Amino acid sequence: MPAPEAVPPGTAARLYSAAVLVTGTSLCLAALVPATAPAALALLLRAALHLGPGHDALERLDSVTVLSAPTQRSAATRPS
Repeated sequence: MPAPEAVPPGTAARLYSAAVLVTGTSLCLAALVPATAPAALALLLRAALHLGPGHDALERLDSVTVLSAPTQRSAATRPS
């Protein structure tokens, strides 16, 4: 273990923050995916099925809108 004076100030706080951030994000995603995936799949399936024959123009327009809507991306992954 390095001597205390060799460790830059704030390193422990940054490591602790990173660990808390990774753990918290992982737990959030673990709870979010099972809660939202069934609803998202049902929405996409319904939209795909309403593109076929037997549905009026407004239902088809709604389906096209749902299927063509872009997914949300975080600010970090958006092109500048």
